[in-house]
Amino acid sequence: MSGISFRFISLLVAMMAATSPALAAPPRCTLGKLAELPVTMDGLTPLVSAKVNGEPARLVVDSGAFFSMVTPRAAEKFKMSSSGLPGFYLQGAVGTTSARLGKAAEFELDATTFKNLEFLVAGDTLGDADGLLGQNILGILDIEYDLANGVVRIFRPADCEKVMLAYWATSVAAVSMMPIARTTPVDPHIYGRARVNDLPIRVTFDTGAGRSMLKLSTALKAGARLEADQASMDEAARGIGRRATDSYILPFSSLEIGNETIKNTRLRVAKTDFPGVDMLLGADFFLSHRVFVSQSQHALYFTYNGGPVFRLDDEGVRAGPPSTAAPDLQVANAAGAAAAEALDVGALRRRAAAAAARHDYLGAIKTLDQAIAREPDNADLYYDRARWRLASQAPLEGMRDLDKALKLKPAFADALVVRAHIRLAAGQVEAADADFQAALTTQPDQPDLELDIAGGYVQARQYERAIARLDAWLAKYPKSFQVGIALNERCWARALWGRGLDQALADCDLAIRRGSRVAMVFDSRGMVHLRRGEFVQALADYDTALKLQPKLAPSLYARGLAKLKSGDAAGGAADLRAAAGLEPKISEQMAELGISEATVVVAANR
Repeated sequence: MSGISFRFISLLVAMMAATSPALAAPPRCTLGKLAELPVTMDGLTPLVSAKVNGEPARLVVDSGAFFSMVTPRAAEKFKMSSSGLPGFYLQGAVGTTSARLGKAAEFELDATTFKNLEFLVAGDTLGDADGLLGQNILGILDIEYDLANGVVRIFRPADCEKVMLAYWATSVAAVSMMPIARTTPVDPHIYGRARVNDLPIRVTFDTGAGRSMLKLSTALKAGARLEADQASMDEAARGIGRRATDSYILPFSSLEIGNETIKNTRLRVAKTDFPGVDMLLGADFFLSHRVFVSQSQHALYFTYNGGPVFRLDDEGVRAGPPSTAAPDLQVANAAGAAAAEALDVGALRRRAAAAAARHDYLGAIKTLDQAIAREPDNADLYYDRARWRLASQAPLEGMRDLDKALKLKPAFADALVVRAHIRLAAGQVEAADADFQAALTTQPDQPDLELDIAGGYVQARQYERAIARLDAWLAKYPKSFQVGIALNERCWARALWGRGLDQALADCDLAIRRGSRVAMVFDSRGMVHLRRGEFVQALADYDTALKLQPKLAPSLYARGLAKLKSGDAAGGAADLRAAAGLEPKISEQMAELGISEATVVVAANR
């Protein structure tokens, strides 16, 4: 499949080079900009817009993926043809998954259309994204990742062998440079060297990993201790496929990357063995740096944007690169590129999303204030500002922005859904119903949206409404890739409601038979058995859920209750303590759902 990569890039060059201006540079060196892709951060996920067979697509910019991919759900939506790849599996940092080979009759990216382009069809854990752009597109030419400004740029350099390519830098002293391994079609990943606590490590630069992660075995070699005072557990780290792994937050005295040293930092440590690498430098690193990956020089350049290098690095002290650089290294002067960074409203909006991804909500709001001053009737800008105001605990201002967005654009489905969820959480069920229905009228036949609405009712403990929505969804989309998700959601709703437990059990059983062997489904079925007083079966399901996701606090808590009800007082108390260690308010949270030792069993005939 390596030939596909070169055919794609050859077509890209042929169709775009004629109209791409060469950037001014020192004598002999020219940077030909072939493409500039607007990137919007969705949390820590960098997304670009494209079209597949005429349908809008949102794709993750994933420098850690060897080949571009779409999910089975997206392949179904795009009506892509596909064929099997017997014995072929994708290995990610966390887990593996099988794959098929799909073909898009038309693929449009940056106003250029490609015919009969091939993608892998795999994965089901990309959130709202339809797929990802991998190294077969991103890794052939030189590429700049400017995520903080919401842009990825593709370049074709000429005669730049000894030129420092961080053209935006005001001085050589501000730039870090490191050699990277020569990539091949078989292994196109971006590998470099770093040091953690003075231990040499191999790193890979992976925009598809939202958060940077060090593997546990390397962390322990570097002297990290799980029992350290500052050590803590964190949410499960997820990767390709359906597997999750424990994640820890551990203190380190230093991390050296290129010429940059980060002192007294905390890093996320994943209990897994990344193949061939010690650490993933993810989107959090890219947001705090502007990065130029030069395949032509086998080098990587980066400059520091300011703020924490990692979201976890609230106490880290960063030391910049040395004040001098190699005397024969010139700076590529790209004045034309700098002028191209004029702040239009689209660029301001993307910068705000990047600031929000780093939890700089006030910065995001201020950037959107500038954009709204330029376009005061742009509903999208008010919607964005509403989200960041809500995230910064300013609900009244957030609701005012949502109302303004909907006044400007009454059929704004995303804004309607966000306002509906807020109203639902506030107990305004009828008003939420109206907003949800308006959103569905605006965007009919959207299975993702309809599932999101059903999930909102479950979260608000409006179980009868949720089950009615899920009944309708399953009747409408019986062949959807998301049937297992909907079955699990209906199983969970009935388990919490304490009614229709036979139907709940049937839903969870069917979800598992259809391949949804993830922790949450076994957790749901465990709750059904717990409600029915079937403690042996409940324990078996919670054991399975915790094997898949060992630090799932609700499963630990519920297993503790099952053990107590089975007469295992010591084991039950141990599980309850472990759950509280992971989530101190777990007992209150479960009690709000009606789950406690006193209320766990309900009449099975309700």
